[in-house]
Amino acid sequence: MTKNGQKLYNLLAPSFKGLTPGLPELCNLLARHARTYNRIQEIWCSVELSPTATKWYEHREELIEKRIVELVRALPRVKGKPIIVRFTGDPRGYCVKLIMPDERYNTWGGAEDGIGIPCER
Repeated sequence: MTKNGQKLYNLLAPSFKGLTPGLPELCNLLARHARTYNRIQEIWCSVELSPTATKWYEHREELIEKRIVELVRALPRVKGKPIIVRFTGDPRGYCVKLIMPDERYNTWGGAEDGIGIPCER
């Protein structure tokens, strides 16, 4: 398990009752995709791109967002409700956040801002 995948697992596991098969793998994939998404946001904020490169990054960003949404849908429900994913464009914080039905969080914004997916290098 990757370092970021383990951190995410440790953040999410208390919200689920008992063993959750497949959760470590989902956490690894979510952390990996969140890191890529974060890197794209860093590029948007710091590099002037050509029209061709802009189109490529827009397409890549869209694909990653769709994949993250799919992975979050695969997570077990919490208190009978789904976990909601929120994307932000500010790479200084968490670019991918999970809004938890049990109001758990690790962000400055509290329960409204949810659990930010770790994406450290």
